Amino acid sequence: MKKNLILLVVLVALGGLAYLLFLNESKNTLASNPLSDFAIADTASVSKIFISDKVTGQLELIRDDSKGYWTVNGKYRAKDHSVKLLLEAFKNIKIKGPVTEKMKPTVISNAASTGKKIEIYTNSASVPEKIWISAGNTADHHGDFFILEIPEIGISPDPFIVDIPMFAGFLTARFFTAENDWRYSGVFDYPKLEFSRIKVKQKDNPNQGFILNWNGENEIQVEELLSGEEVSPLDSFIAKDYILRYKKIHLETHNNYLETNQIDSVLSLTPHWEITVTENSGSEQKLELFHLEGKGKYHDFEGNELAYNQDMMYGTLGDGELFKVQYGPVFKPLLVGLDYFK
Repeated sequence: MKKNLILLVVLVALGGLAYLLFLNESKNTLASNPLSDFAIADTASVSKIFISDKVTGQLELIRDDSKGYWTVNGKYRAKDHSVKLLLEAFKNIKIKGPVTEKMKPTVISNAASTGKKIEIYTNSASVPEKIWISAGNTADHHGDFFILEIPEIGISPDPFIVDIPMFAGFLTARFFTAENDWRYSGVFDYPKLEFSRIKVKQKDNPNQGFILNWNGENEIQVEELLSGEEVSPLDSFIAKDYILRYKKIHLETHNNYLETNQIDSVLSLTPHWEITVTENSGSEQKLELFHLEGKGKYHDFEGNELAYNQDMMYGTLGDGELFKVQYGPVFKPLLVGLDYFK
């Protein structure tokens, strides 16, 4: 009995030692293989990212140092947070291990048919430094299959299981190609309150239109839009609170789900609200807002039907594009009249 127990202990110990030697050999092999080094250590050098797949199309992100942000397909400003997630992935990606020989053909096939191709350019080079090719996710949802290509070396014959330490979720979810989903959503985005004037017009109550002039701190003046008469006395606390609401106002989605003739029909109407913010630089940001019909779905606390949709509105920045904004939680606090400051 004792001999059997001793033999079992020896076998377990030898098995453990063999496993440790295998792990150490695998690590050494990976460390010496340049086609397993997915990471970009200096993400500040990343100048362009090109994402493509055969299902949803392609998308190009370019760093614009002169403007301090990234652009989408050379047309729009990109969402800062979404770009940040890509750069974090480039820097922190780690290999969890190789793909088994049994799984390898399937993973390679997925890479060729439905995989995403991510080309990472650095220092404004015309050739990508590295190319990632995605090939699906692991069955336990704790890793992604990726293949690495380095133009100067070639493409790895072996896919790897990769992840980002302390991150729960699929890495490939960060690499989407829908242009509108990448677009910056800021409408009024003044974290340091870099403006001096707010003008608000409203269609339904034109006498409630106002202009708020601000010279910093509590130097605030509010005047009636139509007559130019100054509000006096002015509740400066309420006025300052209103100014602070412009720190971060974003639209809901660039997808308006309307046909072209429907968009033209909305834009031909007189806006229900018009807000113009004059920035310290002298530039103006003008927003026009259009209510959606309530269609009998909305009522006040007394049960009276409200004419307008209390959740969403249409908006435009005067460029012929119509988007959706959240009315209640986001824009309603901006939509006040002259009496609000008295």
